[in-house]
Amino acid sequence: MHKAYINKINNKLQKVFGHQSAEKIMVAIISEREYQDNIWNENTTSTNGKHTHIEFYLFMISYLNEAIDILSRNPEPKASNEAAHILRKIAAMAVASSEQNTQLKDAFSTHHKSPLEAKNINESVAFLSHIISKALSSNYNQCNTNSQSQMEIILCCSQGMHSNEIYPIREG
Repeated sequence: MHKAYINKINNKLQKVFGHQSAEKIMVAIISEREYQDNIWNENTTSTNGKHTHIEFYLFMISYLNEAIDILSRNPEPKASNEAAHILRKIAAMAVASSEQNTQLKDAFSTHHKSPLEAKNINESVAFLSHIISKALSSNYNQCNTNSQSQMEIILCCSQGMHSNEIYPIREG
């Protein structure tokens, strides 16, 4: 993990969510990044744990579809608790994608704030679907928006955890 990048994300989250929530969100994301680094590395994958933005977007879509299935087929609070774990995974994938494919200075440009308006995990997942689709489309249209998209994904996942006060930590 790139400490400078993690610090920048933490600073951004503190501005948006306040110190206490940002700390909980960061603990959740870092726990997942550490897990990912352990399972995606030069000893465990043919890619040495490296992926393009497009590959990460496809991973994110797969997990997003899983969150949609959970939210549409389970009662509360079970649905939100399980979906929060997926948001943690997706946020950490956005961090990994930026760490591997983005220059630090590019990742913190101004971005659209609509994901921060989400009132619950369902709305965060809906925004997330839009952001990832938009990012994939921009990538294929040769637009250089990957770094901004990664930050939007991180903020959207963070809002989903924050709105329900569910900050799941990766265990194991």
